[in-house]
Amino acid sequence: MKKIVAWVLACGAALALCACGKKSGEVRFGMGAHAYYSAEKSASEEAAGYGKVIVAVAAVVTDENGKILACELDMAENKGEFTHDGKCVAASGFKTKGELGDGYGMKGASDIGKEWYEQAEAFENAAKGKTLDEVKTLLATGESEIVRAGCTIDTGDFIAAVEKAIQSAKSVSVRGDYDVEMEISSAQIECRDASETENGTNRIKTVFSAVLEGEDDTELLRFSDEAEAEFTFDAHGHAVFDISAELKTENEKK
Repeated sequence: MKKIVAWVLACGAALALCACGKKSGEVRFGMGAHAYYSAEKSASEEAAGYGKVIVAVAAVVTDENGKILACELDMAENKGEFTHDGKCVAASGFKTKGELGDGYGMKGASDIGKEWYEQAEAFENAAKGKTLDEVKTLLATGESEIVRAGCTIDTGDFIAAVEKAIQSAKSVSVRGDYDVEMEISSAQIECRDASETENGTNRIKTVFSAVLEGEDDTELLRFSDEAEAEFTFDAHGHAVFDISAELKTENEKK
């Protein structure tokens, strides 16, 4: 079995994403994640088998009326691979879609010539000043303000993560400028080959946190959570995990 012995070494340095705002008084700040298995494929002699997991994370500041004042979004899309003879494929260097930047490669396939991170930023900006219900209403109108702002990708994961962030939110007092910082790190924490009597496993953990800081860089409120995906396979490289299984974060399990 190959084990991760140091989380920091396995993940490397995470990119801190940041949103900012200005207000004096009470706000509500929360973080939410929408995690699920998104794909699976058994291995062949020509290509590795795999499982994919999506973890969409949102950090959101709202006012007392539920209007969004600041919103930060990112998404981990991780793949765990295995071979046709039941060997787990070691992996490292996971990056989120935001961290990949132009390297994600969406711009060439996009009708509006925008990368993933640019479209996520367009959603964030269009959501400001609106309640979650108002954002949902806009999205339901087709050629909406959010589309015109530059976001044409499927926003279902964004909405689910933002909704969970608002549900988890706590009240906090701010004075003047504030910053929202969010970090996401992923690592392979178990990589075990299959045998004729026992399935192999490729397990990937995603850890994420969000911090609200005041204008003097004082930490006002912090949230942290993690999601763990397990991809199992047999000695012949057949995927044996259930892609429809519910994937809860650690906080959601409590």
